[in-house]
Formats: sequence, C-alpha cells, structure tokens
Amino acid sequence: ALEDQDFRVRASASAALGKIKDPRAVRPLLGLLKDKESSVTEQAGAALEVFGSEALETFLEAAADDTPLVRATAFRALSRTGDPRGAETLVAGLGDDNPVISQSAVDGLIRIGPAAIKILEEAFEGKDVKVRRAIVSVLAAIDDERALNTIVKAVRDHHELVRSRAAAAIGKKKPKDAIPLLIGLLGDPSSEVRHETGLALKEFGQTAV
Repeated sequence: ALEDQDFRVRASASAALGKIKDPRAVRPLLGLLKDKESSVTEQAGAALEVFGSEALETFLEAAADDTPLVRATAFRALSRTGDPRGAETLVAGLGDDNPVISQSAVDGLIRIGPAAIKILEEAFEGKDVKVRRAIVSVLAAIDDERALNTIVKAVRDHHELVRSRAAAAIGKKKPKDAIPLLIGLLGDPSSEVRHETGLALKEFGQTAV
C-alpha cells in the first residue's frame, strides 16, 4: 500500500502505520517523506510523531539524509526522546541553517540534561559562533552546577553574541560568585553585552550591590 499509485492509498497506509506503533514502520515512513504528494508526506510525518527511543538508530541514520524534510523529522524525533545516545547528533545540528533542526537540537539537548554536559563542553571549543551561542543557551537550561564552567568561559569569548548570551545565562542561574564577573562585563565594548549584563545583574537584586 505504501507504493500504491493512488496517493490517497499511500496516505491512508501512512496513518495506519502510525497507529500500529511498530518500530519497523519508521524506515518506510521516512521514505514516504520524499513523496511528491504533500498529503502523503504530511500523514507520514504525523505518523512518525509517535515513535521515540525504540527507533533511535533509524532516526540517527535519517539525521544524515540528503532530504531536508527527512532530516528535520529525524531531529524532531531525536529531540523528543531525550535519549543521551542522540547527544552527538543533536550537537551537530546546533549550527544547522534549518531552524527546525537547530531548535530541535537545542530542545533535545536540554531534555537530555546533565548527561549532555561533557559533549557540550567539548563542542564549545569549536569555531562556529552560532554553535557556541546555542551551547550556552542549552547549559543555562540544565540544572547542574557543572554547566556553569562553560558559561563562565563564554563570558570571555571573542564574539559579542556569545558573551551576551553568557551574561543572560548567568542572570538565569544566579550563582552568587559570578557577580564580579558580570560587573566586569559592564565595561564591554559591545552595547548588547552591556545591556544583557545589566539585565542579569537585576536578577540578583540587592546582592549585586
């Protein structure tokens, strides 16, 4: 039915496979995302929403597919699982030009939580500004003291977008010993960094005085 000449049959078959929830259906459903009929790709995409860690390996493979819709769907699936085994692939998606992929990567790494800290620390050493900035955002949302190490390092990043995000992250986490670091940022040459630093200091209230 998935290869039927009538697109309505293919669409109905996609919906049926989603209801069955058999992991073996994931690969053929991903293949249907390349269908020329939008109704088929929509049904296939909706059917794939029910799958998670049980189809992790298939989604990891699909994350490297040449078809944008297949890749985006795979990243959304990996994001939903919160499975640490998908951390490396999600980190690779942080700098993707497709906003669905990059945002899915951020959301997924936040769901993975503390288990993703080490790989995020390693990835922060890369040259991509967008990736470093995204990493700071992820670490700001992870409730673990170890996340602060890279955030503090980001305060001294050479790019203002990373420094401003780091200032915001410190304001979110509010570690008391970081106040002197923020005060130092008030003299940053970037107005954006100074602005975010001021907002961050307000989060500390009277303790920042």
